[in-house]
This record gives sequence, structure tokens and C-alpha cells, in this order.
Amino acid sequence: MSAPEGPLSLMFPVESFPEGEIAPPMEPDHPTWDLMPPWTDPLADRGAYRTPSSKARIETPHGPAIRFTDRGPKPHALVTGETWWRNAHLGCRVVPTARGVEHCNDGWFLADAHAGLVFRIETSRRYYFFGIEARDRLVLYRRNDDDWHVLDWRRVELPDGPLTLEAELRDDLITVRCPECDVELYARDEAFPAGRMGFRSLGESELLALSVEVDAEERARNAERLTALRERTARLGRDVPDAVPAGEFDLSGGLTLKACCDFAAEGRNDLLFNGQDGLTAHTWEGEELWRHPEPAFLCEPGPVRPEGGRRLYLLVGCRQSRDWFTTAGHPTKNTVADELVVLDGTDGRELVRRKLPEDPVSTGELRKYDLSFEVGCGERPGVLDFIVRQWRQELGGAGLHLWAYDMEGEELWQRQVETPYGHHGAVHCADINRDGELEVLAGGTCFSAGGELMWTHDLADEMRRIHGADHYDSVLVQPPELWPHADPLVVLAAGSAGVYVVDALTGRTRALHRVGHAQWTAWGRLRDDMPGPQFMVGTRWGNYGILSLFSPAGERLWAAQPDYVLQGSKPVKWSPEGPEFMWINTSESGMGLYDGECRLVKPLEALRRAFRGKTRMQVPARALRRRPGGRHRLALTIGERMLLFRPEH
Repeated sequence: MSAPEGPLSLMFPVESFPEGEIAPPMEPDHPTWDLMPPWTDPLADRGAYRTPSSKARIETPHGPAIRFTDRGPKPHALVTGETWWRNAHLGCRVVPTARGVEHCNDGWFLADAHAGLVFRIETSRRYYFFGIEARDRLVLYRRNDDDWHVLDWRRVELPDGPLTLEAELRDDLITVRCPECDVELYARDEAFPAGRMGFRSLGESELLALSVEVDAEERARNAERLTALRERTARLGRDVPDAVPAGEFDLSGGLTLKACCDFAAEGRNDLLFNGQDGLTAHTWEGEELWRHPEPAFLCEPGPVRPEGGRRLYLLVGCRQSRDWFTTAGHPTKNTVADELVVLDGTDGRELVRRKLPEDPVSTGELRKYDLSFEVGCGERPGVLDFIVRQWRQELGGAGLHLWAYDMEGEELWQRQVETPYGHHGAVHCADINRDGELEVLAGGTCFSAGGELMWTHDLADEMRRIHGADHYDSVLVQPPELWPHADPLVVLAAGSAGVYVVDALTGRTRALHRVGHAQWTAWGRLRDDMPGPQFMVGTRWGNYGILSLFSPAGERLWAAQPDYVLQGSKPVKWSPEGPEFMWINTSESGMGLYDGECRLVKPLEALRRAFRGKTRMQVPARALRRRPGGRHRLALTIGERMLLFRPEH
């Protein structure tokens, strides 16, 4: 590849935008998106999740500007460049209009508004920043998650009119200035050697101009860095199979895939589809196995039973229904199920049918019923088999109440927690303290199988004081294979409070990691240099797309941001030998397999082509296995087709 010639000058086209909101994330076809490239707001990504644009083109006494509002309140940005960009000259003209902010999901302690230049962005919580803060000081920061380290600063009195901010990056030397305030600051720092660049604002401000300039020599270096990255990817992925098409499923008529596992026959994964006319079980070859006449809102397969087969736990029926909006901003019908049904997976026979419990009306609006992450735990009547739990609207999708049942659907007990548990992965039935008996972990509250309170998280009160940490979004219980190598731990992903690593015997916190809004968790065997699997945490509200990998003992190994969506990505078994890979599946640019250091090893061009021109919410993704324990097949749903891809060899 020949090196680019001449300098590069990128200016955000403020004057080109019509007056009004620009780049609304939930309107991917809005005409202002055509004016955005090569700029983007990574904190309000196109077609990702329901989040306000908080940007509008306005007229001011100083000329046209982009107004950043504090809706949320949350930060917003306009950035350009690539992850390997290092040296450049940045400039902007800005009118800071706000002095303070309240309740920021990006940091509960942030009280001062700020606006200015951001550069060498490693993640949306790790970067350098130079700007005006609280309208009375100019500050050069190195931000690393919640550590806002001041490299230099000056108290200033703002003149009338816009401020000009400039930053000159030359290897480890950072020079920033504001001519109107007669301030020039310097720092030598290389904590973040490269990354995207642009503007960032927390609180209201008005941006009149923004530019990033790269000279000819640095453009040539950037081209060399890109070549080196591509060569590294080719080297890492030399023995990793590429993805090739492996057929497709017809999902016409509103079909959705509910389960893919060995529920019908030993040693073979079969498929369970849900439609308006009910459930249909099929083999991969298309043979129909059985039907059930009711559609299901939820289907959870239990474990393989000693006598063979699995039980399938369904939520069916309609107790109430109302208009709703999904997190993608799409209108839908929110239906609350009315009954629990358990089927024999081998032939679809109904084994259990029970009315779901009466939900306490005093706690607000019920969004839906749900089941514990584990079901089918009981081996005989009278012992704990599964938990029915709730999602409440006023708790942001969290719940307070739990109902315990045995395998015949008989209620054993019901309890209420003080600190809400979060979404589907937040309630578990597992041997948490390794005593050979099941416990129930509901967020940060642990009960015995009989419903006795065993412990509550020691920092629950601290957590709930943090804005955006109203409940435990997700919980991880150590898998049994880690027991010989580690003390018993549970992991609590607590929204904007971050990640708590907790003693499984007492609920006392052993480690705390402020990673952003910790939303989802998963175990994965991404590394073969440590015993057992590692666990991953992904972020959402306020900072979508940050992925952190932790050791089995809860040490944070690294953080990266392959794209600005991430949720739905997962570990997959792709090669016959060696560790798993992380499959990033939420954007065309990020699509690929990543190793245990978050290095891209295989871009998966066939899947990128299928994704092209579409947004995350238009392309649901999941990983399937044809055989238990076998390698994964990757599936992208596009319209009424689910496209399948397999390893090429």
C-alpha cells in the first residue's frame, strides 16, 4: 500500500447541517447522518440503543453552532480518526454555557460541566482531555476510568464570546493552549500512545468549529501503523479458520429460534422455533419432531436428566398487554405471561402447568415475569427446582420478589430482597458456597435452598447511592472447574458502580473495579495461561461497548472497545484446539474473532458483507452448535432469514 501524500485536514461541517437535531441514534436514515462522516459520536452510536442525540444545529450571535445538551445527563462527543493515530494538531471554538451537572452515568462524582478537546482515545473512559471546566479553569487531564489525573491546569476568567482551544501532539509531548485566556500548558506523558481525536462535552456547550490536522509525515507513519496492524492480524489468524456460508433458516411468518441444544435426543442438538401458532421442534436437517400449540415468551432448557432428555420451561399466556418501546426505540406490545408450562423435550408432552404468582401491585408496574438463570435443578419433588422472578418498570427492568418452586410446580417459598436484582443473568440457583447444597443468589442477596437469608452484599448501600447503580444488572457464579484453584467468589455487575468481586461465603467485597456501567457478564476460555475460564464484563448506558477481561480471581487484565455497541458479543469455540475467541458481532467494522488480549485475529469478511449497510438493531446475532460441545456456527438474522456460517475447515 502506497503512503498517502500531503497533509490531512478534517473539519466538522457545522454550517452544512440544517437547524434542528442532528444524528439521532434511533433514526439511522435521518438525512443529517449523511453529513457526519468521517465524524461520529461514539456515545450515541447510529442505530444502536435508545439514547438521546443531545446535539442540535442552532444559530448563535457568534454564528452557526452545534449545541450539546445535558439530557441524561451524559457526555457526548464528536471524534474522527482511527485507533492507531498518534500525532496531530486539534482545534475548536466553543462557548461553555454550563457550570455544573447532576447525576452523570459516566461518573457519579462528576459535578462540573466541561467542554473541550479529547485525543488519543483508548476507550470512551481512557483518553486525554483539554478544556474548560466549570467555566472557571482550563485543565489538561489524563483520564483512566474514574481517575481524572491533572497533568496541568490554570484558573481563568472567561472573556465574552467563544474560546479557542488548541492541542499539539508530538510523541510524548502534549502542548495545549487557549489564546483568549493567554494560557499555554505542557505535559510529557505516554500512558495512551494513540487513538481517535475530537471534541467532548459534559453539560451544555456550543461548538462553533472543530478540526483535526495531520501533516504529511505523520500520515505516512499512520499508514505504516495500519500496515503493521494488518500484518499482525494476518499472523495471528494464519491458522484460524475463516467463516464460510453454511445454509440458512427460513424465519418467515414471525418465527424466532428459542433453543438449540440436546433437548430431544442424546448427542445431538435440535432446534426449537416459536411462532404465532406455537412451538415447533426440528432437527437441523428439517425433520419435524413435535409441536406445542402455544407460543412462548420465554423458553429455558433444563439440564440433561439422568433418565435422558431435558425439560423445557416455558412462560405462556397473556395476563396483561400494553404498548411499549424497546431499548432499540421500536414500538412493540409488552405482554406479561400468565402461566408456567414444563414440557418433556423428547416429545413435547406437557409435564407441569401452573398459574404464575400474583405479583404485588404496591411495587409499581410489572414489565414481565422471568425465570432464574438455572432451571431444572431439582431431582425430586419438594426440593428447589427453579425461581420465578419479575421485571419492574419503575426499577429499570429489575425486581424485588422471588418465588421458589419444585419440579412439580409446587411453590416452596417466596421472598423479597431489599436491594433490587437486575436482568436475566442476575438470579441464580447454584452451589455458591460449595457445601453440596443449592443456594439462590438474587443480585447481592443470597438465600439457602429453603429460603433462609444467608448474606447480603456489604456495599449494597454504597452502590445504591451511585447514580445509575439502582440494581445488580448481572451476576456470575464461579463454575465448578475453578473450585480447586480459587477461593469461592461471586461477581456482581452493578451498573454505574462497576464490578464487585465478592466472597461467596459472606458477601464481603474483595475487589472493586470502576469499569463504567457494568451491564452484562460471561465466562470464557480466552486464555490458556491461567487455570479455568476468565470472566468478561461489558458496559452500556453512558459508555457502550467497553469490554473488560478478568482473571478467575477477579483481577482486571485489560479493557478495550472493539466497537461502541458490543452487547450480544460472546466467546465461541471456533478452532478444534486452543482457547475460545471473542466474537464481536455488533457492527460491520468490529465484526471478527478476537483473542484473549482483544487483538483481532480474523475479520470474518463473509459476515461483514452480510452486515454491510445495516445497523446493530437490524442484525441480531447468536452462536449455535450442531453437536453438544462441538464448534460453534455463527448466525446473523437479516429480515426473515437466519444466515449460518461455519469454520471453513
